[in-house]
Amino acid sequence: LNHVLDHVEEPLRSLEVKLKDSLYADNCVASVDSVSELEHFRTETQRILKAAKFDLRGWKNNFLPELEETVQDSSGAVEEKEVSVLGITWDKEEDTLSCELIRTENEGEPITKRKILSVAHQLFDPIGFTCPITLIPKLLLRECWKLGISWDSKLPEDVINKLKKWKDELQELKFLKIPRRLSNLDLNESSLTLHTFCDASKLAYATCIFLRAEKEGKVTCQFIQARSRIAPLKGISIPRMELLAYNIGARLANSVKKDLNLVDIESFFWNDSMDALHWIKKEGPWMTFVSNRVNEIRRLSEAYEWKFVPGTQNPADLPSRGCSVKTLLEKQWYEGPPWLSLEIREINGQILNCRLIKILYTLKRRKL
Repeated sequence: LNHVLDHVEEPLRSLEVKLKDSLYADNCVASVDSVSELEHFRTETQRILKAAKFDLRGWKNNFLPELEETVQDSSGAVEEKEVSVLGITWDKEEDTLSCELIRTENEGEPITKRKILSVAHQLFDPIGFTCPITLIPKLLLRECWKLGISWDSKLPEDVINKLKKWKDELQELKFLKIPRRLSNLDLNESSLTLHTFCDASKLAYATCIFLRAEKEGKVTCQFIQARSRIAPLKGISIPRMELLAYNIGARLANSVKKDLNLVDIESFFWNDSMDALHWIKKEGPWMTFVSNRVNEIRRLSEAYEWKFVPGTQNPADLPSRGCSVKTLLEKQWYEGPPWLSLEIREINGQILNCRLIKILYTLKRRKL
């Protein structure tokens, strides 16, 4: 495919770039701003790829019903309301994304550590908007490892009950949907800011990213992506856990910028750990664990981009602890913290005052 696209004629170079960004294996997923742009994209794309014997078909769209005939599927089939896009369910009418549970187990099978591992991966969610939910079975798996339980041994009753409760609550998953569109405002990069939140608990650490758009006094805030990780079995301090959260936050933000082609977007990193913030803001020399992660964070972000936010206003708190589907729906976590939807002058973000606090023990010992 890349070879074919590299030889596109000059007038269609912009289409070549769009196609390269839109192709995933044998799927093409792209966004356009109008019907005319859709028709041009579809016609020229089919012409270019058909010359190399690639037949793009099964076109889906979310335009108004009266436009369906214009962008009708090449097979003549009637368009369904929901379609699968790279494993994610897309509701074309509501223009929302959701996840479906992939059920593979038989009800009569015994619940073992092996079964928990299988269940933990039945939710395919590369975006991460269900990561507070999927964290629960991973925490149960961690508990099994901590207890030294083998793969097919019988589990403690409390672990079995927790897993059954989690599976029962997944019935509400069908109500969890996020908007596909990043914003309903006419935007350019200067009106956008990227906000990455990081947090950690004793059991896990997490990060989540929101895209904030502001234009003429109107503000929108859209969830982009999230990740959570289980804490190592060998316990480490909370400040170091927070630093791990900052590390995956910096990595994910860097990935999002590249994927959305927003490399120069103004970025903010929010967290509620003054200790870990100090490591990022100040020069060491720190111990090896801290030093390695601080160096990577500084390579992927600027020290001045890291800000303090109170824990009660940090949306990364939820994916760092886990919760039920019901709780996630009630909190509307994917909408971001309410203060992020205020005008920029009203946001009361507390920038770190770089002063020495209770972290001098992390400095390398020096001989006098």
